[in-house]
Amino acid sequence: MEKLSGFGRVFKYTLQHISRNIVQALLIVAVLTITFLAAELFVVAGLASTKILTYFENQPQVTVFFKDEAQPDQILQIKKELEKNGYISNVSYVSKEQAVEIYRSLHADEPELLEFVTPDILPASLEISVNDVGFLSGVADEFESNQFVEKVVYQRDLVNELTRWTDAIRKMGIGFLAVMAFVSLVVIALVVSNNIRDFSKEIEVMKLVGANDWYIRLPFFFDSLIYSVFAATIASVIMYFAMPYIQDFTDQLFPSVQLFSTPLTLSYSLWWGVFAVGSVLVTLISYVSVWRYLKK
Repeated sequence: MEKLSGFGRVFKYTLQHISRNIVQALLIVAVLTITFLAAELFVVAGLASTKILTYFENQPQVTVFFKDEAQPDQILQIKKELEKNGYISNVSYVSKEQAVEIYRSLHADEPELLEFVTPDILPASLEISVNDVGFLSGVADEFESNQFVEKVVYQRDLVNELTRWTDAIRKMGIGFLAVMAFVSLVVIALVVSNNIRDFSKEIEVMKLVGANDWYIRLPFFFDSLIYSVFAATIASVIMYFAMPYIQDFTDQLFPSVQLFSTPLTLSYSLWWGVFAVGSVLVTLISYVSVWRYLKK
C-alpha cells in the first residue's frame, strides 16, 4: 500500500510537471513527433527502395537473343553451363514458339501487328538473372563474342541507377536523422533543465524529508515516457494514413512492386521502434539533467 501511495505521488508530480509547463510539453511532443516521423519516413523509404531494387534484381537482367542457326540443344547446353556458375540465380529458355506467344499476349488488342508474326521471325533467347548486379557486365561481355548470339540486352543502367538512389536515400536519411536527433536532444535538455529549475523548491523539500535520488528522478522519467508515447503515436498515425499515397505514387513508376502488404502491422512496428529508441534517448537526457542538478 505504501509503494502504491509512493507511486501515486510520483505520478502526481509528473502531471504537475506537464500541466505547469504545457507549452513546453507541447514543444517537446512537436519536436519528437517531427523526429519520429522523419525516422519512420527514412525506414519506409529504405524498405521501399530495397523492395524495388530486389524486384529488378530478381527480374531477367540479361537477355541473350540467338541467331536462327543456333539449335535448341545448343542453347540448352549453354543454359546448363550457365547454371553451374554460383553467381547465376536463374536462367530461363524462351523458344521461338514461346516468343511468339509472349508477343501475341502483349499485343492482343492490336491484331494488325499479329498477322505476319511467326516463330521463324522471332529469335530464341535466354533470360538470365544474377545474384549481384556487379556480375551483369561480365555475363553480357561473355556472350558478345559468341558466334550464335545475335544481340545481348541487359538493364545495367537501370539497376545501377536504382542502387545509386538507394545508397543516396540511406545517406541523406541518416544525415537528416542525425541533425533532427541532435536538435531534439538539445530542445529536450533545455526544457528538462527549465522544469528542474521550476520545481527546485519541491525537490529541496523532498530531499529534506528523506526522498532518495531515484524518487526525485522518477517524475522526470515519466515525463519522458509520456512525451514519447504521444509523439510516437502521432507520427505512426500520420505514417499509416500516408502509406496509401506512397503506394499510389510508387504504382505509377513500378506497377508490379507491392510495398505495403500489411500497413497496420508496419505502423505498429514503427511505433514500437521509435518509441523504444525515443524513450531511451529522452530518459537519458532527463537522467543527466537531474543528476547534474542533484550533484550541486
